[in-house]
Amino acid sequence: MAGDWIKIEVTTPDKPEVHQIAEQLGIDPDAVLGKLIRVWAWADQQTFDGNAVGVTRSLLDRLTGVAGFAESMVSTGWLINENGSLMFPHFGRHNGKTAKTRALTRKRVQEHRNANVTPTALPREEIEKSKKSKPKGGKAASSFDPSKVEVPKPLDQPAFHRAWSDWIQHRTEKKKPLTETSVKKQIREFDGWGLQRSVVAINHTITKGWVGIREPDATDHRSALPEATPAGPKLRKVAS
Repeated sequence: MAGDWIKIEVTTPDKPEVHQIAEQLGIDPDAVLGKLIRVWAWADQQTFDGNAVGVTRSLLDRLTGVAGFAESMVSTGWLINENGSLMFPHFGRHNGKTAKTRALTRKRVQEHRNANVTPTALPREEIEKSKKSKPKGGKAASSFDPSKVEVPKPLDQPAFHRAWSDWIQHRTEKKKPLTETSVKKQIREFDGWGLQRSVVAINHTITKGWVGIREPDATDHRSALPEATPAGPKLRKVAS
């Protein structure tokens, strides 16, 4: 089907994580990229928000045909293994229905702009943007940067920072920028939840298009893990 695709950045082949996996496994970086695409495509079809409950490392190794591939993804932060469950961090930013819709919308908007820009259009656009960004009353804009917020040590991991970056971008796209007060409150809550629970909640919320963090409920998990068809690996159902 035309909608069956995944988003790959043009910079992915040269990312440090790709070369790190290649070095660990002794294979070519281009081969690593191909196997990553196979894993991510499988995750897009067989998991919910990148939360691969009941899926083992050996399954992903068989999927790629390379022993230790899943472990190498864990070591780079591109896969989380906690209490026997695997999870793909920053999944909601690149895949899932909402992420794909955002990507296609951005592409259409950019194409429209490129086709309709005139010599006077750009300056006028910049002027309007400046007017909108200027705070009322002439006060200086807040210097708070949510991307630089300190997080507790248990959350200070690549998976969380990627998910947090996705969350900042999501709120910006929704025109609901994060405030210092709301960020501090949310970080305290994440600290109580732990790494995996927090990342799953962020990815789930982004995929749903919400502006407030919410965790998947039992219905979400059941719909996330359908029985596999003969063409793909089976997933163990989560108990209701």
